[in-house]
Amino acid sequence: MRYLIALLIASAAWLGTQAQTKVRGTVTDGETGEPLPFVNIVFKGTTTGTISDIDGNFFIQGHVDADTLEFSMMGYTPYFYKVNRDAFQEISVVLDADSYELNEIVVHPGENPAWRIMRNVAANRKKNDPDHFDSYSFEVYNKMEIDINNVREDFATKGILKNFNFIMNYADTSAETGKVFLPVMISESLSDVTHKKNPQRKKEIIKASKISGVENESISQYTGQMYIEANIYKNYIPAFGHEFASPLSDFWKSNYKFYLLDSAYQDGHYLYHLSFRPKHKQTYTFSGDMWIADTTWAVKKVQAKMATDVNINYINNYIITQEYDMVDSSWFLTKEEMFMDINFTDSTMGFFGRKTMTRRNIKINPPLTDADFSSVATEETIVMDGANRRDDNFWAESRHEQLTEKESNIYQMVDSIKEVPVFKTITNTVEMFISGYWTFKWWEFGPYFKLLSHNEIEGWRTRFGGRTSNNFSTNLMLSAYGAYGFGDKKFKYGLGALYLFNKNPRRSINVETKHDYEKLGQSINAITEDNIMSTILARTKNIHLLLVDETKSEYEHEFFNGFSNTIGARYRNITPSKYIPFRNSSLDYDYKQLESYELYYKIHFCYNEKFVSGEFTRVSMGSNGFPELDLELTAGLWDNRGDLQKYYRAIGSVSQKVSFGPLGKLRYIVEAGKVFGNVPFPLLKLHEGNETYAFDKYAFNMMNLYEFASDTYMSVTAEHHFNGFFFNRIPLLRKLKWREILYGKGLIGDISNRNCRENAIMDFPSTLGDVNKPYFEAGVGIENIFRFFRVDGVWRLSHLDNPGVSKFAVLFKVQVIL
Repeated sequence: MRYLIALLIASAAWLGTQAQTKVRGTVTDGETGEPLPFVNIVFKGTTTGTISDIDGNFFIQGHVDADTLEFSMMGYTPYFYKVNRDAFQEISVVLDADSYELNEIVVHPGENPAWRIMRNVAANRKKNDPDHFDSYSFEVYNKMEIDINNVREDFATKGILKNFNFIMNYADTSAETGKVFLPVMISESLSDVTHKKNPQRKKEIIKASKISGVENESISQYTGQMYIEANIYKNYIPAFGHEFASPLSDFWKSNYKFYLLDSAYQDGHYLYHLSFRPKHKQTYTFSGDMWIADTTWAVKKVQAKMATDVNINYINNYIITQEYDMVDSSWFLTKEEMFMDINFTDSTMGFFGRKTMTRRNIKINPPLTDADFSSVATEETIVMDGANRRDDNFWAESRHEQLTEKESNIYQMVDSIKEVPVFKTITNTVEMFISGYWTFKWWEFGPYFKLLSHNEIEGWRTRFGGRTSNNFSTNLMLSAYGAYGFGDKKFKYGLGALYLFNKNPRRSINVETKHDYEKLGQSINAITEDNIMSTILARTKNIHLLLVDETKSEYEHEFFNGFSNTIGARYRNITPSKYIPFRNSSLDYDYKQLESYELYYKIHFCYNEKFVSGEFTRVSMGSNGFPELDLELTAGLWDNRGDLQKYYRAIGSVSQKVSFGPLGKLRYIVEAGKVFGNVPFPLLKLHEGNETYAFDKYAFNMMNLYEFASDTYMSVTAEHHFNGFFFNRIPLLRKLKWREILYGKGLIGDISNRNCRENAIMDFPSTLGDVNKPYFEAGVGIENIFRFFRVDGVWRLSHLDNPGVSKFAVLFKVQVIL
């Protein structure tokens, strides 16, 4: 992956060419000059064609022998335009209206003829949806290409990029956008897929995998999962974190305008050609056209292009093309192409993403049993031995469609670019800004944002450390750091080791030890105390730090994606500070430390969970609407002046993202917990406060640290992202593409009699209390401000008389969202 990041910045080229005729242009009316939508455009003598969009724009490309484009539309004289074969060009075409002498006609208002067809499509939608089959299997071939676009002629002639100046000899031009681009990555995979509906089971066996410059089993698993398709028969098509209304949805008439363009007899089927356009501005919809088969009312072919004014960031173009063929008297998806155009701004370089998927050897409703699946997982991916070492002869025989010469030579290009000395510098620089670490062969130094920070205990603090790189090992990662506070004049440190026995499913052991300051009661999402941003964004003085010695070891055993168990042991020794003493006033005794010994067990379940994985870390992409369940059970001992006392802790949570279609998404989290036993306040549940100007979705943003504690509690968080549903309907405001948020959080809890302030083993801090009277906060927010910023106004609704609290705050967050 590191080489790919650098290639996306430095670019590269392929050797040799196989030309393609590409034409982009507009069609207008010869008399009025107005753009003409729905004009049929084909390479003369071929079946390669397209239609102009609502603004008269079109693009067409193909490996064809024809050198003439034919333009036709009812009421206009057909027009033929000679184009340059095997080249890109932009043209403007003017069509003249036909002149006829007509007898008197009478026009009666009637129904749009496309509506009759769409009603039949809707009535047969569930029957034609491939998900209605009890089972199916096929061989699938996936090909994905990434290109750099908006490449200028002087791109590789300045600065360090002059080392790559040969690349401009191989630039190409996109027919879809007219942008000059350079390919930098290509990947292929060949798999056998088996699917069973009830119970839901899916197995993919990757027989071959090939990525330019990469030989890695975990990458093979990623490329095999590229074939996630857009199901046109569902109400919504998920893409880029948003829900796009399908033109075949139950709400087709509310979301789209339909037009009947033509009808034809093709491949033994009578087909209707329909065009569809969004009915409302800035809605998550498509424009495009589709061919519908008569009698079955199924889609034969569809091309859907993301609406041009949709409220989405960085994605300038997104096109889905699907082709269906008759298999055992049912229509089944046999080919899918996707195209994405991604740019941060119109003038900067960005990326094209292209994916082609084809299926062969399709079997519908084959008899399948549990014996056909090797795991209880709902989805499993198996990489055959040697899948990423298939030779060229295998690929030449097994590909569903052969690579062009340009595509073939991308593989050669990667090896050539890696020989350029400046390549390593570019790679390390880009990776440092993304990961926070700078790579020195076997060691990665960082993270850079923890080099310097400030707090009231240590004063100014500096930290140096790092971790082993993938060059050292792709199974073992060692880490270490040392820190020094110029105020307390003390040295702190941390050591860690992570070993992966298996990466999918994940089986790992992790051992860590540290001697460092920690802020109790912080959320898992909080900016850590040694991050420079914690210093910059602090609303109050950072006095809540305690020195912690901790050693822990845990083993994670994932049974399949989305279901894992973790067992671990942990030792903690917490030292009090002058701001947070450990004292028992009734005994006139000061605790010098708080020692605890814990065994814990975690269960995580998230149905059909997806991940984006690196060699050691991975990021969950969720599970398309299914809830995520977590349970943690802990048994512990704490040292009460030489007497080891037992305690137990149980914490459970459920979280989920629920789609409401055009109304956006709701995300909720419900958590409950209980501590059993007589424990000092640091071992109670210290509820997560936030004393910075940064919005934290896992914290109570208007709550102070050490304000509330419980040994029995339940909390609820709800956050609804409307994705601009309201702002998009306000004419001037919608140009800003801001998006609305509603936020609310509640907490109720209790401290049992033996752990309450009056009977506490250690005196509570003066600010610490219980929440048997519920705590609430709520807010409204706007995100997507200048594409990067989110601003929330948050109100505290209860416990308003507590000392040192704020009733209202404006909080900020930097985020990259699509």
